[in-house]
Amino acid sequence: MLLLSTCKKSEIYPDIPAIEFKSYYFTVDTSAAGIRDTLLGIIISYKDGDGDIGLNSKDTFPPFNSVQVNNKETNKYYNNLYWEYKALNPITNVFEPVIKPNTTDTLIFQNRVENITPDGKHKAIRGEIDWQNSIPRLIDYPDMPRTVKIRIRIYDRALHESNTVESPIIVLP
Repeated sequence: MLLLSTCKKSEIYPDIPAIEFKSYYFTVDTSAAGIRDTLLGIIISYKDGDGDIGLNSKDTFPPFNSVQVNNKETNKYYNNLYWEYKALNPITNVFEPVIKPNTTDTLIFQNRVENITPDGKHKAIRGEIDWQNSIPRLIDYPDMPRTVKIRIRIYDRALHESNTVESPIIVLP
């Protein structure tokens, strides 16, 4: 993950984070055991007036605490970056949520962006977040079409939800 941020005294943004989809890319990660994994990287830009994007590792108390029900995270504020896969239904030609096999849950990656609040008096920030996740494997999702879109949103520490952005059409390898 790469986070870039800047702030200037004259920049004024709303306190609710605003994001914009910038680009995507594929990369291959090879583990120490020699296992290759294809990753999808997403780059979004952000603006936030009070600079309260991201969480510290010690942010584990309410409202950022983990709440697990049946091994599923149910507190939407525990993580602060969400991206949801939508796959092209070849029959209806509509992008629909991907359902995890043997469940009724949709395929949503939940991640924690690190605290990027700038030091100093002026907290307004803008920058880019570059995040990578493993691509759903065909063995795990045999019926999933490989033509997808990704919907992304973030939360700040004041629990403001950003706008939701959507990628262009992505064809998974």
